[in-house]
Amino acid sequence: MFTSSKMSEASRRPHRTLAMRERAAERNGARRVVVDSRRRDLSDHLPVPGEPPAFPFESGGSYVGEWRRDRKEGFGKQTWSDGRLYEGEWRDGKRHGKGSLWTRSGGKLVKNYAGDWDRGRKSGLGVQRYANGDAYEGEYAAGERHGTGSMRYADGGTYEGGWARNKRSGLGVYEAANGDRFEGHWCDGVKEGPGRYFYASTGKIYEGEWVDGAPRCGSFRDATPEEANGTLPSADEQFSLPALSLLEPEALLAKRVAELRQLRANATEDVVRAFSEDELAVLRHVFTLEDKQKAGLVPAVRVGYLLERCRLPVDAVSVERLLGELGADDDTRVTLAEFVDMAALLMSA
Repeated sequence: MFTSSKMSEASRRPHRTLAMRERAAERNGARRVVVDSRRRDLSDHLPVPGEPPAFPFESGGSYVGEWRRDRKEGFGKQTWSDGRLYEGEWRDGKRHGKGSLWTRSGGKLVKNYAGDWDRGRKSGLGVQRYANGDAYEGEYAAGERHGTGSMRYADGGTYEGGWARNKRSGLGVYEAANGDRFEGHWCDGVKEGPGRYFYASTGKIYEGEWVDGAPRCGSFRDATPEEANGTLPSADEQFSLPALSLLEPEALLAKRVAELRQLRANATEDVVRAFSEDELAVLRHVFTLEDKQKAGLVPAVRVGYLLERCRLPVDAVSVERLLGELGADDDTRVTLAEFVDMAALLMSA
């Protein structure tokens, strides 16, 4: 039975609602080790007579760092049961800001990625090393290589230039381990559009148009001593094929298309629209029909009409606005890669 002093002391205690008690129990500020738990898969586990049942939970990793309202926020280190480790910034329970991710390989921790994160996904500038020995340094968006970046391949090859959804896209330079070098345009990971290829074994340079990764029309010439030493003229420079009357599109257009892709990708959570293999085949077919001169170029003013033939839901006003942003006029010509990029920009608007 309570004494009067105990009753008066209890009556003086402030009343706390359930919400107040839950808020008081929240993890906030810096904490030491917090161990996560997860339910074990016991579907194949048969009970043994005379022994206690298997414990239904197991350790899922640990976290040391800062919290805010029961969510990881600030700086912290997370370790998972499979050996992965992340150390860096958090927001709202997700990796966000600057941070590094390690994976366990051969009993050792190997740094897999270091750079920027956005809501749990790689986004911004980063460096990644792959298990096969490849290494990438450049821009990311929504967890994928997207923007401008360089790749060093385990076989000795290198690539530097544009990327879209983890594939080479836009203007880029690839140099093979044997000294061969390509500088030109890419689409969906393959050579597409105007470009130059130096063959180290013969000392020849091919200049011309590429379609789906293969040369289609162009000419060969001997490389100059400078070119043979690895200095190709820029793919933005003018080159022509007199027999085929191939015209080089303005480098400014390709650059502006790439800039717009990045601006729109950064302005939204999703990456700029990507096409399936079937959609790319339709775009390529319509482009080829319009390219009556087989020069690998079509007038920019025909883009709207071609997209209508592809039955894409793009209105004329959006097409005119995009052409204006790109600075295209009646004389501007576009390659297939640029045509696909323009279609992606219009579909993502």
